[in-house]
Amino acid sequence: MPKRDISRETRSALLATASAIVVCICDMLVPLGVAVGALYVTSVVVAANAHVRHIILLGIVASALTVFGFAIHANSETTWMVVANRVISVAAIALTTLLTVRQKRLTTLLAEQITQLDAKTRELQRYTSIAAHDLREPVRNIQSLIDVLREKYQTALDKPGTQMLDLIHEGSQRMAHLIGDLLDYSRLGVAVEFKRIDLNTLVSDVLKDLDSTIKASGATVNFTDLPIVHGYEIGLRQLFQNLLSNGLKFSPPGRSPIISIWHEDARDHWRLHIRDNGIGFDPAHAEKAFALFGRLNLRDEYPGTGLGLSICQRVADIHGGTITVQTALDAGATFTLTLPKTPPAQ
Repeated sequence: MPKRDISRETRSALLATASAIVVCICDMLVPLGVAVGALYVTSVVVAANAHVRHIILLGIVASALTVFGFAIHANSETTWMVVANRVISVAAIALTTLLTVRQKRLTTLLAEQITQLDAKTRELQRYTSIAAHDLREPVRNIQSLIDVLREKYQTALDKPGTQMLDLIHEGSQRMAHLIGDLLDYSRLGVAVEFKRIDLNTLVSDVLKDLDSTIKASGATVNFTDLPIVHGYEIGLRQLFQNLLSNGLKFSPPGRSPIISIWHEDARDHWRLHIRDNGIGFDPAHAEKAFALFGRLNLRDEYPGTGLGLSICQRVADIHGGTITVQTALDAGATFTLTLPKTPPAQ
């Protein structure tokens, strides 16, 4: 015979019923007095995960058994104190039943809302991904046409025409970067798989990807012996790439970027620091920096889509961690990422 799985609600109802039966038997054998109410209340609390109708039924039955137990033992010597104890017990059972039912309904409603929110989030992620993919094709076409115009008609265009062509080219490039960042953002959190990651290897790989930018800027990147973490590799790679890219990009003219990465062991989590010597920004704008499309600098001064730190925030959220920044104008920035040593349940 195949083994049947008993639902959580059924287990809770059976356990509560069994405890109520034990209380009833004890009360039949020896009057429990006011203790009977406390014991039946415990049975109702045990049924907190059962179906609402089972909780209500258990409360009604427990109240009836309390009265029944009193009726069996009542006689001419029964005092008003015994009667008061039973009344108090019934009132306690009724109140506990009402509160348990209310809590169960709230819990059920919250679970339904979380399910709906997850469905909406997945739908939004799919929409963003589809929209970004659909936008990529016309942007590629625009860039291809611009290349054709430059190749065949460059000499036929006057100066204003050439400038307009350059503006169209720059705009299409920004659009392409924005679409790419939107796709990266929409993919985060989809089919997340946590595994052991050596951050030394991960950071080294990111530095290889940024090698040409590092050499062109004369940057120095230092990192000490980083820990092995349980994490989402794609997300952490994007996080470090964005933070390192920002450290290289937001550097004032004439200053070679210097970026340092180190960590602290903070008991139940790792604390990772990424510090640069760039232009920094007003600490009052820290919240805006992590918002979607949050830009703190003019596009003409420093390129970008404003999604980099939003991606970092999303990666921290996926890991159940946090990311913060300490900065000041022209004093660089230090980003601190906390990663729990125990990965969150997926």
